[in-house]
Amino acid sequence: MPTWGLVFGAVITAFYARLAFRKQSDEVKILGDQMADQQELTKQQAAAIDLQNEQLAIQAGQLSQAHGLCGAWRRRRRW
Repeated sequence: MPTWGLVFGAVITAFYARLAFRKQSDEVKILGDQMADQQELTKQQAAAIDLQNEQLAIQAGQLSQAHGLCGAWRRRRRW
């Protein structure tokens, strides 16, 4: 009789181990999907930052040019 108890215990243990493995496997898949989503978001944010950088460079050039024109205008007004 004690052998049957061990067999029953082993079957129950294997059942719960299988459930735990499935749950863990599902969680790993979810984490993998989240990581892929985060990588895509990071790429999109990097592209947006590059675009903002280009826009700021253009604006800086325009401001520098405008500042130069104002300086030239002021120098002519003094004479």
